[in-house]
Amino acid sequence: MLRESLENTPETVQELELAAEARYWEGLELMALGRRDVGIYLMGYGAEMHLKLACFRLVGASNVDPVEALRNQARLDVRAWPVAARPPEEGLHSLRFWFALLKRRRQDAGRSDLTVDFERCVERLYQTWWVGMRYHQGMARDADMDQVFEDVSWLARNYSILWS
Repeated sequence: MLRESLENTPETVQELELAAEARYWEGLELMALGRRDVGIYLMGYGAEMHLKLACFRLVGASNVDPVEALRNQARLDVRAWPVAARPPEEGLHSLRFWFALLKRRRQDAGRSDLTVDFERCVERLYQTWWVGMRYHQGMARDADMDQVFEDVSWLARNYSILWS
C-alpha cells in the first residue's frame, strides 16, 4: 500500500528537496492545463518547502537529516521569541513563519539580510496561498496564477542563495 510505503520512508532533507521540486513541476503542469487553483496549491506547497529547506540548510542540515526534528526545532526557536514578534505557525505551513525564521537565522549567522524583493515575493505568496485553501471552492484568477508562478519560480531559482 502506498501510505504504508510512504510512512516507512523517513522524511529527510533530501526527500523534501525532491518533493519541493516535484510539487513545482506538477503545479506548473496543472497551470498550463488551466487548472489554476490546484496549480497554485501545489506550487504554494513547493514554495513552503523551499523556505523550510533554506532554514534547515542554513543551520547545517545534511541530506540525510530527519525533517521532523528540524521542524520541531524551528517551532521551539520561534516560540522563544517575544510574543509580538512571532509569526503565525499555521501548523508549520505559514510562509510568513518560515520567512521570519530564515531572516532571523541569516542574521544570527552574520549573513547579509534578505532583499526587499524576496520579502515582497513571500508576502505576495502569503496573500494568495495557504494550506487551508484546499477546503475552499476554487476562485483563482489568471492574474493570481501568473503571480504565483512568477514568485515560486523565483524561489526555486534562488533557493541555494537563501541559505548559502
